[in-house]
Amino acid sequence: MQMFLYQGTILFEQQKMNNYDDEHFQTDVQISCKLWINLEIQAFYLYIASASIFLFYIQIRGIMGRSDRMANSSRYKQDALQYYDLDIDWFAFIFVMLQLHINGIMLYIFQVKKKEE
Repeated sequence: MQMFLYQGTILFEQQKMNNYDDEHFQTDVQISCKLWINLEIQAFYLYIASASIFLFYIQIRGIMGRSDRMANSSRYKQDALQYYDLDIDWFAFIFVMLQLHINGIMLYIFQVKKKEE
């Protein structure tokens, strides 16, 4: 239930942000709020993408026969999301932070190029 509420909030904020022009954000506080909401939206979608990538990797590794069945014998008694919960969280933490930094660097580069033109 909490995830659906968070997803609804993200979709609502994303829809609101798409309806605004840059002219609506004139003060530093407004620009900072816009940046923070954009980061929250990006982090939400990156978290979902990172969980999908991690589970896809685990699935492909199992199909290729690279998993050690004796080491993971308790894995087959649980749901995959419950078993890999901590691993998904760590992978998502690393993936999201790395991608947000890359997005920030690219945004900075594009803003510098826009100012030069």
